[in-house]
Amino acid sequence: MSPLDHLLIAWLIVNLVETDVRTRRFALVAGAISDIDGFPILFSNDLFRAYHHTFAHTLVFGIMVSAILCAFVKKKALAFSLFLSSFIAHVCTDIIGSWGVPLFAPFISTSFSTSPYLSLDVAYGVVYPAIEIFAWSAAVAILLMKRRTPIEFLSKKWDGRVVNFLILPFTAKCHICGRRAFFRCETCTREACNAHVAKGSKRIICVGCAGENR
Repeated sequence: MSPLDHLLIAWLIVNLVETDVRTRRFALVAGAISDIDGFPILFSNDLFRAYHHTFAHTLVFGIMVSAILCAFVKKKALAFSLFLSSFIAHVCTDIIGSWGVPLFAPFISTSFSTSPYLSLDVAYGVVYPAIEIFAWSAAVAILLMKRRTPIEFLSKKWDGRVVNFLILPFTAKCHICGRRAFFRCETCTREACNAHVAKGSKRIICVGCAGENR
């Protein structure tokens, strides 16, 4: 699966309970970090094939990463379970249609894969698309119910702006002209349409507040 799909699955897992933004960010790290062993793709396909799905796709690595990330959050027991669940979800989806994942290495060398039981056509043509549709649908549901997106990993401020742009046209009207709103003024907190947002400002403010600030 693509890194984006892994991130969306981790996003779903961490949003099953209410947590702080730092925990949600670290859950995305835990859900994507397994692909660190795929970096040899930058050098050659042979190296990629040799090292991808190796050390970073083991349960030992997942436990270590989850424990380290827990050092930076408050609710450590809850966070650890979310981080490890996000990691395991990544590894389990990689088992589908792959050449093998050594989940219990270095204690057990066996690599796990669905390939002997599930054809690649079914894995990549049916199972993966179904998982992707589910993950994207979950992201939309989280957007509607909790008013947040994975963009908050980079910036909570920009996440709020994106959420407003996606939600406000269907829920609010511009306080000046009554047309569909796309923005919320960061000064007065009232909604505004594109025509009544101050242009050239680093902040999102309505023209009324922009005039007052001059």
